[in-house]
Amino acid sequence: MLQHLKSTSPTRIGICISVAFLLATTYLLLPVSTQAATWSIDSFDSVVQIHEDASITVIETIDTTFNIEKHGIYREIPTRYTDSYGNSYKTDLDILSVLQDGGSAQTERTYGYSDVNIRIGDPDRYITESHTYEITYTVDRVFLYFDDYDEFYWNVTGDEWEVPIDHTSATIILPDGAVVEQFECYTGFLGSTAQDCTKFDRGDTAQFQAEDFLTVAVGFTKGFIYEPTAFERFVWLVLDNWFGLVPIILLVLTFWMWWRYGRDPKMTRSIIAEYEPPLGIKAVYAGWMAFGKPKKDLFATMIVQMAVDGALSVETQELDKAFKLLRRGPEVILHPKDGPEGLDVAHAQLYEILFKGRKEPQPLSRIKGTIQKKKLIELRKIVQQWVVQEGYYVEHSFARQGAVIIGGFILCGLSVVIVPTFFGLFSIVCGVVSGIGIMILGFLMPALTPEGLEVKRKILGFKEFMHTAERYRSAWHEKENIFADYLPYAIAFDDVQKWAKTFEGVSQAAPDWYTGHMPLMVLASSGEFNSITSSIRSATSTPNSTGASGGGGSSGGGFGGGGGGSW
Repeated sequence: MLQHLKSTSPTRIGICISVAFLLATTYLLLPVSTQAATWSIDSFDSVVQIHEDASITVIETIDTTFNIEKHGIYREIPTRYTDSYGNSYKTDLDILSVLQDGGSAQTERTYGYSDVNIRIGDPDRYITESHTYEITYTVDRVFLYFDDYDEFYWNVTGDEWEVPIDHTSATIILPDGAVVEQFECYTGFLGSTAQDCTKFDRGDTAQFQAEDFLTVAVGFTKGFIYEPTAFERFVWLVLDNWFGLVPIILLVLTFWMWWRYGRDPKMTRSIIAEYEPPLGIKAVYAGWMAFGKPKKDLFATMIVQMAVDGALSVETQELDKAFKLLRRGPEVILHPKDGPEGLDVAHAQLYEILFKGRKEPQPLSRIKGTIQKKKLIELRKIVQQWVVQEGYYVEHSFARQGAVIIGGFILCGLSVVIVPTFFGLFSIVCGVVSGIGIMILGFLMPALTPEGLEVKRKILGFKEFMHTAERYRSAWHEKENIFADYLPYAIAFDDVQKWAKTFEGVSQAAPDWYTGHMPLMVLASSGEFNSITSSIRSATSTPNSTGASGGGGSSGGGFGGGGGGSW
């Protein structure tokens, strides 16, 4: 026996070594994501029944595989959305049942401000391998109403999951008598217009399949679900964006707030022409202080400012004839150069929004689909914070301004729509007059500090110089690159064409940060310059106010959405 083992031992050892080497090699060749995967979502199937009362019942069936010990999964479902005007919009969600592998599941539900978190599983028990979860819930106020059809625009899966979804399906069942008029599906992350999905129209049912995150839009026969009245929608708006309103008291309190915090110091020195902007004041801040609020071309100002400062360069290309019919202005391409180093916080933030760490050129038409609206809102806040932190505005001025203006607007609306139902003419007049008075005081609320008042005086003097620059040719005629260097300020002051026309016939070298199908000065004076950043003035918002079932929608639009993970 001993001899036999000795003679066969080298062969067995060789086989073991070969198998081990093969397994190790195979493991190393697997993608990192596969090595690190601890669980997967094998399928996500959603069945939605639309009811005549404009509510829906959703049954989500989620098949998972746990490769290591887990307690279960959690699902986050949004209940609060933002419409295209920035208003908050809340839906009512009611969880009917949660099952695990066909039986009752232990759950913990957390109702947050904007979503519901459903944690499924036993914290005292670990599970592995394949499991099926079924979540049934109802939701209302999730429809879009158009003249010719009603629409169900639903983010089936959401894109906030820890892992990809291997297979997705959705079945939308219409009320009795309604038929599908038009339908579309969209895949990918928020804002994607990809349509890597299949769709089927079965009369009163629309079915969709994909191997990705999935959003669907189904337009169907009008009149088969309840459509809220304009009054009901307004009440929802007030309740979802609620402020306690007592007209006369609010007006008195607002006037006291303005008297105490909102009055500017008195300007004792006159405004005279300034040939240069105040030291250290970039164009975006100069524009903000000149008007007391952000201008619509805030992002254009910042992009050109970054170009002047050497962080990027701008290239314009003339569109093909076919694209000219679809989009106005040239194709604009941004080339990163020195990166965000050396930029102040606001411009560095915009640089990261535009390029996201990439080094290759980025067309603005492509950037548009990737920018999140909340990022641009945050950027405005950073610009706003700068003028406050520098000591130019009294602290909390802009926060007071926003709160007061919104409060006055809602008060006017309630006074016109709600108050007449319960009160007489005097109360109506008090409500309307108080609301208008509050809004006026709100616009006057941001207060300059003494230092800020002096800086604003110089900015207005520089603005006056730029607007009437032909009077001061002796002050700038010899200065090199003055047109390009001060162009961001012309944008901020909403005076681009005037600034460009001032230089007609004046020799100015082309700046090193611009290349294009026409000279920069000609482009600016043509009126097409604003197209450089018009494509990033808006970003994806939810719910969408335009029909998506006929095309034009995107992934992540509509209601529904969210995501989840394992625990």
